[in-house]
Amino acid sequence: MYFKGDPGDPLSPLTPMSHEEMEQSYRADADESPSSLADLYVDFHDFDDPRFLEFTSRLGAAVFLLRTIGKASRHQLDHLRAVKDSGSHRVRGWESESDMVIDEDMYAISDAEIIGYGAVTVAAVAALEALAEDLITVDRPSGSSGLQQKFERLLSALRMNSEEKAELQGEVKKLANRRNSFAHSVTGHPWHTWRDPNKPPKENPVFDTESVTDTLFTVGSIAVTVDCHLNE
Repeated sequence: MYFKGDPGDPLSPLTPMSHEEMEQSYRADADESPSSLADLYVDFHDFDDPRFLEFTSRLGAAVFLLRTIGKASRHQLDHLRAVKDSGSHRVRGWESESDMVIDEDMYAISDAEIIGYGAVTVAAVAALEALAEDLITVDRPSGSSGLQQKFERLLSALRMNSEEKAELQGEVKKLANRRNSFAHSVTGHPWHTWRDPNKPPKENPVFDTESVTDTLFTVGSIAVTVDCHLNE
């Protein structure tokens, strides 16, 4: 929860912001408040359990990585586009080859950006898995248990109906598939052939701003749902 006061009166009482005001404040101050970067993705939910504080810190670190990757790649790509448009890089008689060098540089940056999005996905999902492990108090999983196995044990301790649990398990499976897809891509396939056109997107995800943003919001939403049912 964010609060506001009268900017002209430092002694004025603080009142809760509306959701719209909190989002505006978040976006305006995100660069100056790295410790609060997870707030948007958990819908400004207040966690009382201290075990969730480590989770929000880790999720915030993933958001920081996403913002850093985006800023760095945009800056460098804009620079290279400007150089290409100006033609200042071209060598007489080798104009096409000169452009190819710029294109290769731009491809390398785009390639690195995709790898970075995959790394953000792994970091965010790892934060959720660590949270699940911290919250399991009985029948703790072995070190070889994965995200879905940990959540299966955690959900058994939550007072949720079968439909709610099935929905949450579906979201957890989506995250597990995304993380595994990135790991498999690293070991076996070029970045630009991640998506198989013969497979549905959910089975063969591409790492871009849309998918990684969805991952962050999904991780945050799952954590909030767990917190709301943890002490019921």
